Amino acid sequence: MKKAGLPAGTRYHSLRHWYGSALVRAGLSVKIVQARIGHTSATTTLDTYAHRWPADKALGRGVVTAALQNVDPAVHDRQS
Repeated sequence: MKKAGLPAGTRYHSLRHWYGSALVRAGLSVKIVQARIGHTSATTTLDTYAHRWPADKALGRGVVTAALQNVDPAVHDRQS
């Protein structure tokens, strides 16, 4: 840690957690974070990092609205 110029007391686990949190903030999926961190299950990853994924309910509505606005009307009419 000293060679890397990290503050005294920095632990490997702290770096690993920082890395996992950075992956979540970058928008990576649970499965990708799981693989990069080396968790044996996605449950472990979620138990550790779930609070870091965006929880904005409006985000889901925005995704659906955007998807509907980009639908080809001909395709939409055939599905009705």
